[in-house]
Amino acid sequence: MIYCITHRISYASSFNIFAVIAGIFMFRGSLRAATGIRLLTTFFFAAFLAMLPALSLLEPIGLTIARFRQQPLIFGTLATVAVLLCISLWWIMNELSQESVLNACRAAGQRIWSRRMPAILDIWLVALLVSIPTIIRQSSAAKHAVDVASGDLGPGYHYFVSSLRFAASTRGTAYSAIVIAWNENEIREIPVKWQSSTASH
Repeated sequence: MIYCITHRISYASSFNIFAVIAGIFMFRGSLRAATGIRLLTTFFFAAFLAMLPALSLLEPIGLTIARFRQQPLIFGTLATVAVLLCISLWWIMNELSQESVLNACRAAGQRIWSRRMPAILDIWLVALLVSIPTIIRQSSAAKHAVDVASGDLGPGYHYFVSSLRFAASTRGTAYSAIVIAWNENEIREIPVKWQSSTASH
């Protein structure tokens, strides 16, 4: 965040700002901050673990392998950052779950939440996150988008609908989709648009 700001690079995430503020409160010995950070790190750590088995449902494993083969440096960098983040979350969560910290928080009147609550919430959120895109990709509109994309590129690719949007109006329903086509040599993103039953892109 600091690097981007000092070099005038666009920085979209504001989460790090809250992390810096939380760190300042932690340095000042705030037990309220310790309680909140413990709960948040437990939530995010459990979310990462819950997402691992769900990744194959969000994107075909063949497409993931193709991304790794064609962009190993970028893929490896993202994977390394994700692993380091998980390790950091696990360490913070366990440090703030030590009995000495919990006793101090209880003595200060802070409520100690069970770590089961964010874990259960994560399971429900991941299930929702996976089920909705899965249902959408099995719809007739998603199949139509794949048919349009495959009509141009042919059978030498695998196809996957990464996004699908629609807007209803008095003139009908306008659809727009992004279809990812991939094989061993390349990965392509194909925008597809059509109005009601008339396809064009």
